[in-house]
Amino acid sequence: MHVFGSIVAVVVFLTVSVAPSGRIMLAFVAPRHAGDRAPSLFTQEGRLALVGQRRVGESTTTQPPVTKEEQFLMLDGRAEMSNMAKYCMAHALVLAELLNRTFVAPTVRGGAIRDPDETALDALDFWELQRAAPKVRFVSMKTFLRQVPLQKADGHWLSAGGEARVHEEWPLRAEPEAALAKRLRSEDATVLILREDPSKNMCWMFGDKKYMHAARGKVYANLRESSKSFEEYASHMLSDHDSLSMQSALVVQWRSMTNSLMYTLQDLNPTKQLDSNDHSRHHQDCAQAVAQGADQILVDAGAQHVVLFSDIHTGCDPGGMDCGYREFDHLRQKHPKLEADRKAAAAYLAGRNWSSGDAMVSRYMREHPFRAGYESDSGVQGLLIEYTSRRAFALLTCTQSDCGHCGRAISGFSKSIVAMRMQSDETQCLTWQSWVSPQRPTGCPGHDSGQ
Repeated sequence: MHVFGSIVAVVVFLTVSVAPSGRIMLAFVAPRHAGDRAPSLFTQEGRLALVGQRRVGESTTTQPPVTKEEQFLMLDGRAEMSNMAKYCMAHALVLAELLNRTFVAPTVRGGAIRDPDETALDALDFWELQRAAPKVRFVSMKTFLRQVPLQKADGHWLSAGGEARVHEEWPLRAEPEAALAKRLRSEDATVLILREDPSKNMCWMFGDKKYMHAARGKVYANLRESSKSFEEYASHMLSDHDSLSMQSALVVQWRSMTNSLMYTLQDLNPTKQLDSNDHSRHHQDCAQAVAQGADQILVDAGAQHVVLFSDIHTGCDPGGMDCGYREFDHLRQKHPKLEADRKAAAAYLAGRNWSSGDAMVSRYMREHPFRAGYESDSGVQGLLIEYTSRRAFALLTCTQSDCGHCGRAISGFSKSIVAMRMQSDETQCLTWQSWVSPQRPTGCPGHDSGQ
């Protein structure tokens, strides 16, 4: 980490701009601190602000002031994790542009969109929202709530003082954004909040191919881009704390949480659960299949060792310091045979001298937290895994049906990683999407021979 300079220049800036309404606007810009570079100018909708260089992990998002004339669109909490929740965010961004409303970056904690909270990080801290929706104006959740406070009473959002009026809307996947915007165009509430009803409009529904359209799909795809501050944080991990020599590694990204395994743990959909006879061997048989495919790819890719990212690494170490995948930890103890099988599978792969990438990431987060309070945040952990997998020398994952018995072939997380690697000449031909029939992508050397 570098610190720029040690001399503090105490300067007070008063900026003057003209709002679309013709009203003169004055904005006070705080003095710079030691450690900031000379600021650069940034303009947006007639407002002038200053942007300085931040340290590793600090936000670089400019926050123009909220004005009384502005109208906002925002999301409250969502049940699904961020890769699915991005479908809701893409839908909301398209709608914000159509309605010419400022988008309030949703609160993000634990890898999911949460109810508005000014003490937590928001989507601007993690993703390049402006690149995903260049015509939309953004404001951070913290800036918004400090000027337009909200409260929840009897399950509904209300203004917590002030003159702001709130309108709640439960959008449906079958109603395109253009139709919804037409219906809401006359709504003059200060804040339009898009709500979720788990039985009608969960985020995955807005990614349904039947209802997905090009504009929303483009925004969703562009939401893969990390924010500058998170990019710097993740890059710092690989450049200065790469204890696993990722530049020569085959990264195995194995999401074992198939629907059948998930239904078994949740005691749902009995006909779609794992056969009870498989509970004592499922993970171990799958681990052996993954290892067999990885052995072939190690030779074909010329990689020197394997780094494993997998949800078979669950819970935390005895000291509670370094943690793995925890989403279903509360359910695993109800299925002792499956849990013993999972532990045996993890031990089998560790016995092959496969390194745990999950442990590396968890340790880095603890020693170099992205923000205070996010030292063991599962969302930060997932984003670091995604970042590392995209840039790994070679990658093996499962996005094809033939490995779907053992891996979550429908995983948006895995598909996002593969999509980014396919865009790079350096990683495209070093990406394998199945361990059952490991082949390089079409057009790469060795594709026809399965090597």
